[in-house]
Amino acid sequence: MTTLIVDHEVADYGTWRQVYDSVEGARARGGVTSHRVLQDVDNPNHVVVEHVFSDAASAGAFLEDAELRAAMGRGGVVPSSVRALVLEETG
Repeated sequence: MTTLIVDHEVADYGTWRQVYDSVEGARARGGVTSHRVLQDVDNPNHVVVEHVFSDAASAGAFLEDAELRAAMGRGGVVPSSVRALVLEETG
C-alpha cells in the first residue's frame, strides 16, 4: 500500500473544497482507493490531503496527472506551497 500526502496552502478553503469534491472521478480513475482531507486548526487554508493507492507507480502517475494539476489551479492552490510525499507502509 502506498500513501500520497500533499501538504499545501489554498487561497480559500471553501473554493478549494468544491473543486476537490468535483474531481472524485479523476481520483477513482487514478487508482485512489481511499482519501481524506485534513485542515490546520489555526489556518483553514492550510490543507493536507492523503490519498491511498495499491502501488507507488499509481501514486506517482496521479501526482503528474494533467487533470489533477488543472484542478489544483482552479482550486486556488498556492504552487510554491505544495509539498508531496509518496510513502510506503512498512513492517
